[in-house]
Amino acid sequence: MLFSEFQENTGCHDNEYNHTLYKRLEIIYMNDDSVTKAEIYDMGKKLMDNSKSEKQLAFEQELKDEMNGYKEQIKSLENDIKYYKTLLVDEWDKMLIKEWKSSIRWRREDIKRLKNKIYGIKWVLGMV
Repeated sequence: MLFSEFQENTGCHDNEYNHTLYKRLEIIYMNDDSVTKAEIYDMGKKLMDNSKSEKQLAFEQELKDEMNGYKEQIKSLENDIKYYKTLLVDEWDKMLIKEWKSSIRWRREDIKRLKNKIYGIKWVLGMV
C-alpha cells in the first residue's frame, strides 16, 4: 500500500502526523493477513489529523492580509470617485471636468482589477 493510495482512500492531508499514522497502519496491514485495506482506511479516517500546518496557516493569513489591503484600496478609490462626482456638479472649466471624468474612469478600472485579484485569492482559499 502506497501513501498516495492511503491519502486517496482516507482523504488525509500530507503532513507529518498522517505520514507516521500511515507507516504504523501499513505495518499492521503487512503483518496481519486478516486485516483488509478497507479496514486500514477506516482506521486511518478515524485517526488522521487534517488540521493545517503552521506554514499553510501563515500562507492563508498572508493571502487574507493581501485581500484586505485590496479592499482598502477599493474603498479609497470609491471615495475618490465620490469626491470627483461632487466636483462635477459645480460649473468648472471644461478642461478640468474632462480630466476629472478621466480620473473617475481610471479609478473604476483599478477597482475592477482589484476585485479580480480578490476573487482570485478567494478562489485559492476555497471561499468561492
